Amino acid sequence: MKQPFNGFCSRSSTYTQLTLFATCVAALSVEAQDSTPATSRNQLLLEEVIVTARKREEMLQETPVAISAFNNEELRLRGIANTRDLQQSVPGLSFSEQGNKAPSIFIRGVGQKESNAALDPGVGVYINGIYIPRTDSQLLDVMDTESIQVLRGPQGTLFGKNNTGGALIVTTMAPHTEDYEGEISTRIGNHGRADAKASANIPLIEDKLAARIGLNRTKRDGYMESEFDGKEYGDEDRLGATARLLWQPTNNLDADLFYYWSKIKENGGGLTCVLQNPKGVFNSFAWPNFNTPDAFASQCRASEEASDDTNLTINGPTSFKQTSQILGLTFNWQVGDFEIKSITAWNHQDGIKTGDDSDGTDIPGVNTGRIGVAGAVESSLSAGYGDFPAPDDEERNQYSQELQLTGSAFDERLTYTTGIFLSREDIDNTIGGNLVGDRGYSYKIDTASLIPKIIGTNSDLTNESYAAYLQGTYEVTDWYQLTLGTRYTKEKRDRTATLYEADCETIVKENFFPGSLPVCEEGVLLVPDPTDFYANPPQVLPIRLVEDYLTLDGNVIEAVNGKVKKDEDWSKWTPTVTNAFTIPDEYLTDTPIDSSLLYLTYSRGFKSGGFEMKGLEIAEFDPEEVNNYEIGFKIDAFDQRLRFNSAFYYMDYDDIQIRITEQGISFADILLYVDNAGAATIKGFELELTALPLPNVILNATTSYTDASYDNFIASDVDTDSIPPVQSTVDRSDEDLAAVPKLTYSLSAMAILPTDVGDFTPRLSMYYRDKLYTGLDATAWDTQFRDRATIDDVTLWNFRLGYIPPTWENIQVFLYVDNITDENYFQGGFSNTESLGAGSFVLGEPRSYGIEISIAF
Repeated sequence: MKQPFNGFCSRSSTYTQLTLFATCVAALSVEAQDSTPATSRNQLLLEEVIVTARKREEMLQETPVAISAFNNEELRLRGIANTRDLQQSVPGLSFSEQGNKAPSIFIRGVGQKESNAALDPGVGVYINGIYIPRTDSQLLDVMDTESIQVLRGPQGTLFGKNNTGGALIVTTMAPHTEDYEGEISTRIGNHGRADAKASANIPLIEDKLAARIGLNRTKRDGYMESEFDGKEYGDEDRLGATARLLWQPTNNLDADLFYYWSKIKENGGGLTCVLQNPKGVFNSFAWPNFNTPDAFASQCRASEEASDDTNLTINGPTSFKQTSQILGLTFNWQVGDFEIKSITAWNHQDGIKTGDDSDGTDIPGVNTGRIGVAGAVESSLSAGYGDFPAPDDEERNQYSQELQLTGSAFDERLTYTTGIFLSREDIDNTIGGNLVGDRGYSYKIDTASLIPKIIGTNSDLTNESYAAYLQGTYEVTDWYQLTLGTRYTKEKRDRTATLYEADCETIVKENFFPGSLPVCEEGVLLVPDPTDFYANPPQVLPIRLVEDYLTLDGNVIEAVNGKVKKDEDWSKWTPTVTNAFTIPDEYLTDTPIDSSLLYLTYSRGFKSGGFEMKGLEIAEFDPEEVNNYEIGFKIDAFDQRLRFNSAFYYMDYDDIQIRITEQGISFADILLYVDNAGAATIKGFELELTALPLPNVILNATTSYTDASYDNFIASDVDTDSIPPVQSTVDRSDEDLAAVPKLTYSLSAMAILPTDVGDFTPRLSMYYRDKLYTGLDATAWDTQFRDRATIDDVTLWNFRLGYIPPTWENIQVFLYVDNITDENYFQGGFSNTESLGAGSFVLGEPRSYGIEISIAF
């Protein structure tokens, strides 16, 4: 018996009239009999899929949850190399990128746009049951992966906090003691693509002990060349490894030790500046080599022109570096009708170095993140300015423990899951803020002011979480099930921040501008003649610890030894209720329907509150909450030749944590922070279809439609025409939700073509993503700027051709072309239209092609 493919039909997205059409999340098994003629030896069947969305094994089509699921072979057939690639196959799932390449995951319009150590994701990502708490660690390569499941909608009862949009569950291959197995593969293509993978299963003690290891290298040159520094951006450079040790001392007890390691060392995506507001504050600044009127507007236009056809960027350096480790020990103990599970985990990140030249031009404008801020502080200390310790490297540690009990009662009519979850996360030395201007200096032409400006913070954060949950499903009749569940979570958080500011007095005292006779007033150098600054700019910005800081609303923040601190705790109940109905088999006898499931669900999810820096101020934001009302149905029909799954939902989204920008007291203060945006309503649908219209053809289709609108969004605004700027409020309720496409869809068609010279599997797929609004401030929504703050829609076509030789069935070869038409498009970004006066957007990947080869043994 030869099995060229043993996979499952996952989804690609489709669209038919903005209403119907659907997707596929099925299973596809292809069996070929060597003794039969090549033209008839293959037979396609839709098979059931095992999922664990409710923390126990269930059939996909019998589980009343919106799920998309992929096994290892389906990931390979679709060319899914990492979690970001899933968005072209899962309805309602989208990734938004801001430039430093840390993923921002959204499901049904709910997620977290920014990667920041203080901000929790809105979509939970789990690997072998272990939660990954930070968004910048959620990009996982497909490495010895057994399956990936995407759960759509709030998962607050069983999975807990920070699953307001849904959850993404990755499971690696489990070791077994049956025999030795292994696989090696490589992917080679244009842009210097050179990937490699290897995995091995190693039996150690018969029926008792086995090990498994996986290795992964992802390497590609950048597809954008910077005219600023000659570097390539949009590159990939990742290493990864997994290891599992499975010990089964008895038939009812096993211990599973898991280790994960990854290292990312990449440049950023390369930003393109798109001019929106020529009267933005930033366009009134001048710098050495850029001291003409409207210098920023001129360079911003040049940035956009460079990206039009040539994939060039003139932006300064961006980077993303991080090393991650996960160590987990899982015990499974079967005691009669009960199963007890314990998951003990350690999650660690270090070597974190991220930074963005966020203005998208070759002007030394706004340098954000650790590299810019820490570099300026260390330069100041090295030059002898400041008497405080240099910042240490950032490090994160999370320790978690989950105890879970599953069982059944009443002749198995009742199944239940209950448990507790405890965790503590310590984040040390996370540096944020921004450096404005050349080495922190910018000259404001209309006020004849030289502004030395850094907004710098070095924070330690502690996050503690305690939760208990219970969920049960009772089979009331053969055709009706009722599921009830709830979870109680308590969160405790604190943040201590060390504050840095430019030392204006030292600049005057040290006579940095001897011919200008500058005067220092409230942190601003009054320099009527900037000639010395243009000709001979300072090489260092003196920095000191903040003593006190005046906010726009008139409050004075007092810092003790440069430090401020806040702490808070929150608690929340997150219930769920699901009514599930099936049509009994006797009523399906004379119909084309093989099985059906209709479910009605109410579920709640919440994302933790916290603290983020608003300039030099610790700003508190409240937890956000999503109440989801959902109706879905799942149908198999025509003798397992068609699968049609759908979900329609209505969500009340309250206290939304949203990234916004605001002008500070100084003209050079660009405050980027998280606030609560009141409430929104999100409603829409997701459809998935898998069809086998011919014996050797598989069609997949998906679509998602998301109608998201604010009900209440009153935000602060700053009148930058006033001197000093005046803070007020503005109603932003009419805005679109940022980074949320209204419509996505995909289509794919794959054929299995057995021949005497081998089996061929051509697969053509198409993915459409609607336009994206990117505004961070109220000005971006003004009618004169809105179109420029919105990224255009895009349609991408991909093609893969698989081949298995007739005598070497352990070899698989794929030729691939992604973005066949070489579309030039933006895949994400942000618009700071009031202060910066522009958007900073990330170009999507151009056409790529190559070959993949894998050998199993």
